[in-house]
Amino acid sequence: MTRGVVLALLAVPIMGGATLEAQAVDPPPRVTKPPSTQGTTSSLQLGTSLFGGYNRNLVSTKAQAPTATIEPNAFTGWGSANLRYTLSSGARSLEVGGGATANTNNNAGRVAANTNNSVANSGPVFGANANVGFRTPLGRGATLALSQSASRTPYYSMGLFGGLPPGIYSPDSNPINGIVDGHLLALGSSVAVGYELTRRTSTSVSYAYRKNLHEGGQSSEMSYDDHSASLGVTQQISESTGVTGSYRIMKHGADQAGFQYDGFTHGFSLGFQRSQQLSRTRSLAIGVGGGADLVNTDGSNRYWQPTYYASLGTDIGRSWVVSANYSQTSAMLYSPLSAPDSYLTQTAILSVGGDLSRTLSLVVNVGATMGDVAGANSVTGSPGHYVGVNSGVQLSTRLWSGWSAVVSGNYYRSELSGAAKQFLVSSGDFQRTSVRGGLTWNVPLLNSGRSGRPPRER
Repeated sequence: MTRGVVLALLAVPIMGGATLEAQAVDPPPRVTKPPSTQGTTSSLQLGTSLFGGYNRNLVSTKAQAPTATIEPNAFTGWGSANLRYTLSSGARSLEVGGGATANTNNNAGRVAANTNNSVANSGPVFGANANVGFRTPLGRGATLALSQSASRTPYYSMGLFGGLPPGIYSPDSNPINGIVDGHLLALGSSVAVGYELTRRTSTSVSYAYRKNLHEGGQSSEMSYDDHSASLGVTQQISESTGVTGSYRIMKHGADQAGFQYDGFTHGFSLGFQRSQQLSRTRSLAIGVGGGADLVNTDGSNRYWQPTYYASLGTDIGRSWVVSANYSQTSAMLYSPLSAPDSYLTQTAILSVGGDLSRTLSLVVNVGATMGDVAGANSVTGSPGHYVGVNSGVQLSTRLWSGWSAVVSGNYYRSELSGAAKQFLVSSGDFQRTSVRGGLTWNVPLLNSGRSGRPPRER
């Protein structure tokens, strides 16, 4: 059980930074983990997608800047291709992936030079991403995990759901909610070491680096970088119950439209987790915890903010999963639209997914978030507030030879005020309703070795 806790502590760093690359949404992962692989296995997977859709954008035309517009009716096209290679042997694993995307749209517009005519930005824009992750044992009881990711995306997220922990579906990771304006370059690196101190006590130490650069658009150019380090200790009370304590320090740096931000955040938390096996293939997992963040802005302004979280995940039947998460934490609003401030954020996400029949599956995601920063703690000297709401439903049906047909509907809404829309080229009250349809094709180019057969449902 303790070895499983160590691997869970290392799961976050090895994932690296999320990239906006998939219009098809995956269901939440099963709480019950699949059987471990037997011997050495390797696979090479090719995934492609082709989508078309319609956006209905509702914005306040009175608040738009004279050099930028947002078309109320937009038609989009999207294509992607990705390769992923995995190699595993016991506790050792290697994963290498990369891909490219192409997107055409008339979602954003611009005013042509020396004219008063708005020109739709309907030409194709391209993106690319690459990532690598590696995990290996280090002697008796220790595990090392490394990851590296890089991406160039021709759109950016408003970042309203940035307070979510990695591994949970975030509306910011879906390009349906992205804004086509310039391009965003992102780089992420992480290293983590986990160690079993005793049969019931484990610890982990990790370091992560993230750098983003937005340029080339109507919105403000922005660059930021984060350095973070964390220490966690988990004590198993029983096979199904444990207590985790953690400390994390983050150094934030940002430069945006003449505003510089350089600060530290120290976070302390204590959490309780419990898992219960409902059957051989179904489990229930819950977690609760809380603590405090000490935010240090520019070395002179310090203040405390309470933090807490609660999570629940459960398997239902052979394929259905329910995942619910709620948290309050300190987070930066990483968007070219907002001044570089640390916000006290509250976020809730509910995800449900599973098979309706042998060929038809359903995924539903609902989320809400809000954040606040006081005027005394903002680089602009004015308070900031934002609210974000997102809901989406997706139906997919398996066709043949790895092909699937996918249709989805999505609703996104944001309300920003004060420092949260300091550099916004249009209204802070933004709504988008989207409809998508398309095909995906996932095919194994290489698949060697085999894993243990999953147990039968009882």
